[in-house]
Amino acid sequence: MTTDLTGVRVLQVLGSTTGDTTADPGRHVRVLADALVARGAQVTVCAPQQVGETFGFAAGGARFDPIAIGARPAVSDRAATARLRAWARHADVVHAHGERAGALAALGCSPRVPLVLTRHAPADAHGPTSAFRVALSLVTARRANVVCGVSSDLVAAAEAQGARKTALVSLSAPESEPPTRSADEVRDWFDLGERPLVVTAAPLDAQHGYQVLVEAATLVADRPEPPLIVAAGDGPDLFAVAALVRDRGAPVRLLGHRDDVVDLLGAADVAVLASRWEASPPFLHDALRAGVPFVGTDAGGIADLARGAALLVPYGDPAALAHAIAR
Repeated sequence: MTTDLTGVRVLQVLGSTTGDTTADPGRHVRVLADALVARGAQVTVCAPQQVGETFGFAAGGARFDPIAIGARPAVSDRAATARLRAWARHADVVHAHGERAGALAALGCSPRVPLVLTRHAPADAHGPTSAFRVALSLVTARRANVVCGVSSDLVAAAEAQGARKTALVSLSAPESEPPTRSADEVRDWFDLGERPLVVTAAPLDAQHGYQVLVEAATLVADRPEPPLIVAAGDGPDLFAVAALVRDRGAPVRLLGHRDDVVDLLGAADVAVLASRWEASPPFLHDALRAGVPFVGTDAGGIADLARGAALLVPYGDPAALAHAIAR
C-alpha cells in the first residue's frame, strides 16, 4: 500500500557530488525526490547549481533552489546556512546528504524539525583537516534524529558515535542498456585468443586501488595464458597508473572513459574492483546482473551487495587479489 504524503513538506539538502562517491548522492536524491512528489509531498532540493543541472530535480516536480555547499568550509557557508534556515522554517522534515550538507542543515534547522542525515562515504581521516572532519562527523551524528548509511560500516560507525537512531539504505543503480556487440566481437577486438579477460571500471584515483590491481596483474603475468585486465575509466592518476603498468610490464590495458562497459562485461571472464571503499558502484550492479564472476575488496557497499555472490579479499593485498582473479 502506497503511503499518502499529500502536504508533507520535505527539504532535501545536497552538497557538491564531485567527491569520491561520484554521482551516487545526486542520483539518490533524484530518486527520493521523484518518489516523494509522486506520493503528494512538497519537495524542495537545495544544492549547488551544477548539481541541480546535472540531475534535473525540477523535472521530477521538486522545487530547486541553488545553494553553494562545497566540499570544504567557505565564506559562502554563512549565506548558505541562512537560506537553509529560511527553507527549514516551513519544512516538516529535513534530509541532508553528506557531512557538509548535514552540518549546514543542522546549523540552519530548528531542533523542533526532524533532521535525517544520510552518509554516502566515510569521513576522511587523513590530511591536514582530518581532525576537523572527524569532529564534524561526531557532531552531525549526534545532532540528527536518524543517521542513514549506504553501507553497513557507515551505520556501525554512526552507532559508535552515539547516533540516536540508525538505518541502512540501499542505493539503486539504473539498469544499463543491453550490449551492442557480441562477446566474440569484443574478444577479437582485444586479440585475446584463449587468454581470460578481466574487466574493471572505476575512476583512476587513490580511492580505487589501481596500484594494487597492477601489482596483482604482475603476479599472474607469468601464467601460460595470462589474463588481460582492461580498465575503463579516467581520472587524476591516469599517468601515474600508466607509468606503473609500463614499469611492471603488467598485462593491463587502460581504456580511458568508455560508454560500452556492458559490452566488455559480456565478454569478461571476471569482473574486479580493487577499491579502498565504495558505496554502491553501478559497475558492480552491472556485473552481477550479467552473471560475471566478481572479485572485489571486502569493504563498504561492495561487501553488502556482493557478499555470497563474489570472492572478496582484503583491501591492499595484491597477492590475495591475484589469487582470487586466477581461480
